[in-house]
Amino acid sequence: MNTKLLSIVTASAMFAAVDAMAVTAEEISGVYNANITVLDLGAFGNAGEDWTPVTFDQHEVTVTAEDNTLTFINFFPVENGNLTGTFDPENATILFQPQTVLGDYTFCGYPTGDWWMDNKLTEDPAPMTAKVNEDAQIVFDMWAIVKGTDVVATNFYSNILTPVQTGTLTAEKLAGTYNANPFMVLDLEPFGSETSDWNIVDLSNHDVTVTADGNTLTFTNLFPFDGGNLTGTFNAENSTISFEPQTVMNLYTFCAYPTGDWWMDNKLTEDPAPMTAKVNEDAQIVFDMWAIVKGTDVVATNYTADILVPVNTDAGVSDISFIPSDKVYVYTVTGLYVGSADTVRNALENLPVGLYIVNGKKILKK
Repeated sequence: MNTKLLSIVTASAMFAAVDAMAVTAEEISGVYNANITVLDLGAFGNAGEDWTPVTFDQHEVTVTAEDNTLTFINFFPVENGNLTGTFDPENATILFQPQTVLGDYTFCGYPTGDWWMDNKLTEDPAPMTAKVNEDAQIVFDMWAIVKGTDVVATNFYSNILTPVQTGTLTAEKLAGTYNANPFMVLDLEPFGSETSDWNIVDLSNHDVTVTADGNTLTFTNLFPFDGGNLTGTFNAENSTISFEPQTVMNLYTFCAYPTGDWWMDNKLTEDPAPMTAKVNEDAQIVFDMWAIVKGTDVVATNYTADILVPVNTDAGVSDISFIPSDKVYVYTVTGLYVGSADTVRNALENLPVGLYIVNGKKILKK
């Protein structure tokens, strides 16, 4: 029998730059850390005649989006301390119309004129704006809180909300659609070859759907044939997926690449063992060497280290902690790998305007 030994071929999937896009309200939504300092005459407890600094540092603000409406939950970490604004994608700004906060106060733009002479508004409350800067921080212009015509609080500094990368990589975040590329096998039977020689079958560029139920991941259409699904268990601690030996294509057993001298006559010399896959720094799922067996006969193995490349999954660079620190990696906000370079400037140089994830941090390219 003519038998070929396998060699592992290192493969990588490259992505072209994404199409031009504008930053959206949905991309701005998320959890932020607030650095807020106010001068207070009554809104936050100081009822004296002198302005008193009140600091609300290091509290979390959740920003939610509905169309272009952004809601800032817990902007002021007191009861009724939420704000609502309208996002302008073209200018990456947020407009806050005068609105009620803290029960019966009005939040508005910083007053003009001679209000400071007696802390009285000299005109109607005006809108206030905030800007999304190049670090994806939300920077607030000067604002005031008024009660009637009395100015009772203003921001002492331009308040800043800094995006927080929250959570760890979970099975749920891995759920989504992937493109199998490369995905090549050496075949003696299940993929169409019925000869005594190993044949290379290229199954690249087909879509695989990954669903999550707890830590259980189901790979639908991993092998694009009837019964070509797999089920594995995700380990968040080391970002691996373990696949116990299991039936595929209604007849065969999927397992780890055999050890020993199986290649002498294509026979298993031990019981089928579990196989593992790894989530790499590009949020791709990379399979270790595996085999498909029929009884004790090895009838297929992978020719390359098969790779699933995310198409529309929540898994992204912000969830992965082992990115080399000497290189800059760029992703879209949906986790698609865009490219890498030695500096942030070089990494973003030829990309369209938009919001990107750069080494785990949201960066807005203008």
